[in-house]
Parts: sequence; structure tokens; C-alpha cells
Amino acid sequence: MYFKQLNLKLRVKPINILKVLPVIVFAGILFSCNDSFEKEEKENVLARYKEAFLYKSEIAAQYPNLNGADSTEFIRQYIDKWIREQVLLHLANTNLSSEEKDITKEVEEFKNSMLIYKYQQEFIKQNLDTTFSNEELEEYYNQHFDDYFLSENVLQALFIQLPKSAPRPDIVKRFYMSEKPSDIEKLDAYCNKNAFKYDDFRNKWVSFDQVQRYLPEIIADQETFLRTNRFIEMADSNFYYFLKIKDFKIKGEHAPLDFAIEMIKPALINKRKNELIINLEVSSYKDAIQNNDAEIIIK
Repeated sequence: MYFKQLNLKLRVKPINILKVLPVIVFAGILFSCNDSFEKEEKENVLARYKEAFLYKSEIAAQYPNLNGADSTEFIRQYIDKWIREQVLLHLANTNLSSEEKDITKEVEEFKNSMLIYKYQQEFIKQNLDTTFSNEELEEYYNQHFDDYFLSENVLQALFIQLPKSAPRPDIVKRFYMSEKPSDIEKLDAYCNKNAFKYDDFRNKWVSFDQVQRYLPEIIADQETFLRTNRFIEMADSNFYYFLKIKDFKIKGEHAPLDFAIEMIKPALINKRKNELIINLEVSSYKDAIQNNDAEIIIK
């Protein structure tokens, strides 16, 4: 037995470089793109916890207008919060059983609650009446009188700021203290023509701080000032100032209706919102029963 020597001649087919070149170029581009993508993805990463990554694009999508000096600190806080959340999420997934991790029911209940809440808010938006009669406001005020107290000093008064160049300033001095209708009429006519500022709020409660802004002197002890003065006259280089106090209330006392109104309105609005929601639930329930859309099977 013997082996016959074989003379093998290999014929190598020449390669057409024009056909192969596109493949080589495409492969080069593909690897280059992958490298670029990986590089871009790495540069876009802000934080990592195990296999989870936080990307710049996620923050940019949530906060598109984030910029300026505060943005760096905000992003740092956001990253810290994200990592803490990922750690707790990992612990939850690791330590909870499959049954405990099944939150399908809770998610559905939360979704239903959110949908109902959104509809209720839209219903309120379309049906809420925010206007109140004086009778409604006064009735609520009387019912909740002990709920409203002043956080500042208030007064009812007459205030006049008269230029020193005005003719006959003695007319104001003569008539602003008077309660006679004829004197008040003369004072009104004179001030409407000559006064720089003429405010008659004898039937309306006004914050003393508001009046203080127009006086040339700072009243440090407002309470003493209100208790010991009724007619006040001041002056500076350009104006005479006249203040006639009709009544006042001190911080901590019961708030008059004028001041309580701004606190009463939100309470009444909340009351109306609750009434709208209750009426919506009751009426929609009745409609569902009457239209046979709902029925109680077990009796």
C-alpha cells in the first residue's frame, strides 16, 4: 500500500477590487458610527447605578428651559435623587416577593383616582360661580365671626394732601374737622379742585400701613398714635397733610367685614367646590340607575 504523490495546482481567481471596495468602505463607516455612537452615549451619561443609566437627554426633556448658574446645582441634586431612588428600587426588587411586587391593582386604583380627579377639576372649572352677594358674605362673616382677627392696624379716616401753593389752605383747616353737611360739601368742592390727594374712606376700613406711605413722618408706635389722636396735621417743604380719624381697630382684634372678605371668599369658594362635586356624584349616580346603566344585583 502506498500513497501516490499528487501534484495540486491551485488556481486563484483574481478579486475585482471595484466590487469589494464598497463593502470595505461600508464596514469602515459602520465601525466608525458605532464608535461615535458609543462615545456620544458615554458623554451623555450623567450617572450610573449597576445597569441603569441617567442621561442628559432625560433631564433636558423634563426641564427644557433649564440654564444659568443654578442649573449645575439643580442637576447635582437631581442626580443624587435619581441614585437614591435607584438604590431603593433595587432593594425593593431584591427583597420583595413576586406577589408583593405585583402592584397592578394599586396602579389601576391610582389611575382611576387621577382620572376622576381631573374630570372633577374640569367640571368645577366650567361650573364654579365665584361671585358673591353682600348678603352671602355678611352671613358667613357673622357665622364665623370668631375665626377672623386683624394682622395689622386699620382705620376709617379722611386724608388730604394739599400743595403749599394752593390758595386759602385755611379753608381745609376750618372745615376738615367739621361734621356739618354744609362744611363737608364746601371741603369736598375745595379739595376736588386744589388737593394733590383727597381720600375719603370714613366708611371703609384701610390698613394704617397704606396711609403711612403718604405721611411725611414715620409713625413707629401705631397703636399709641391711633389711641391718642383724632385730627393730625403735618407738613414738609411742599405739602400740608391732614388726617381725620373716624374709627380704628388694633392688630389682634376681630377683623371688620371689609378686611375679612378677602379671607371669607376662599372659604366660600372651597365650600362651593365641595358642593359641586357632591352634586355631580349624586346626580350622575341617579342618572346611571334611572337609565339602567347601573343596577344593584345583590339585594
